[in-house]
Amino acid sequence: MSRRVNQRKYCKKDYVIQAQLLSRDTQGEWLRFTINVVSIYKRGHGKIVKGDQYMYLHQTDYTCKCPKLRLGQQYLIMGRYHSGGDENVRAIDDHKSAMIINADSTVIEWKDEWARRLRKFHKRERKGRCKRPALEGTTNAEQNGEEEEEE
Repeated sequence: MSRRVNQRKYCKKDYVIQAQLLSRDTQGEWLRFTINVVSIYKRGHGKIVKGDQYMYLHQTDYTCKCPKLRLGQQYLIMGRYHSGGDENVRAIDDHKSAMIINADSTVIEWKDEWARRLRKFHKRERKGRCKRPALEGTTNAEQNGEEEEEE
């Protein structure tokens, strides 16, 4: 799990939230955290709302303890939604909309100075500064209705 926060990383993630860990229990091979979402900086296509929700972490990813997740602490959490195509993910009851953190996620203890930076990233994204992954056979410029510049 990475410890850096920048525009490129913000753009690559489906969701970016500030959340407090409230409790933890086990569901098979998964740890289920009850989190309180304090702020939403990016929600993507998911159903993230402020308040209590579940977030999942596979036990094999938890063993690295990077960072050590402590109940009661607030964290910046940046991650991607999982479609449920993975058999391990399907074991989770609400796998279709589950927030799952793994080695590709960013989970860092929250610092108040990040709020301003994340609002700036969000504003830049709304202005088209985040590049969407190119659809097969098209460029990002073509998807955005722009003409590609020749070099």
